[in-house]
Amino acid sequence: MKAAALKILTTLRVADSGMLVYIARTLPVLTLPVFLYTAALQIVRGGSFSGLPDMDQAIDYYLLFQSLIFSPVFTTLLFGAGVWVLRRIGVSDAGIVGVSVAVWVLISGLVTHVLWLAADVWLYFVITVVMLTWLRKAGWRKAITVAIMLLCLHSAAMIAGNTALASISDIL
Repeated sequence: MKAAALKILTTLRVADSGMLVYIARTLPVLTLPVFLYTAALQIVRGGSFSGLPDMDQAIDYYLLFQSLIFSPVFTTLLFGAGVWVLRRIGVSDAGIVGVSVAVWVLISGLVTHVLWLAADVWLYFVITVVMLTWLRKAGWRKAITVAIMLLCLHSAAMIAGNTALASISDIL
């Protein structure tokens, strides 16, 4: 699987393909903070909170993450394709982060109640790009710190987006 992913990334001329594969294989570990935070909210609030699924659904979605979205080849191809497309239109590494954050916040802020899985996909795309961009310059500690900050931002964006949607619904 790793060899196949590397071959495809090399064909697409995606830089740091080996690092992409490595991060893709470790991404399931990065899903844990979001899952645990969601689970904690379910326990504290006693059920659904701000449009998030209930406890059983949260576990189901987490298992879906593990089995489908964050399998090494699928994740590598998804992120590799995203980086490839953005680079082809002239977006630098810093620009890739900016564009990804903007699109991801838009998705998680506006349609997180329906498509929160899509928001998570963008979140891990951003984390991957940040890791690739900063890892060699700043080291693992700073890269992991940024990843944790993005996870917190993700939770905040979901709550803010659902609050905004609820307010708009009340007004209408």
